[in-house]
Amino acid sequence: MAEFGRPVASGATVAGLLRSLPDILQARDFRLFVAALRRAKAGRKAVVWALGAHVIKTGLNPVIID
Repeated sequence: MAEFGRPVASGATVAGLLRSLPDILQARDFRLFVAALRRAKAGRKAVVWALGAHVIKTGLNPVIID
């Protein structure tokens, strides 16, 4: 069922993670967001990323920088 997520195996790729997400709400939006980023990168377009302080305060800044 597309409404339910599936567990991902250890060592799964990001593509595998995306396929495991349900096709509803924020999971669908996240997949669309990733697709838009991929299109921008493929087209050598600039990406402007705005985010709030929660990303930094939860320690995700190294992930964003990478």
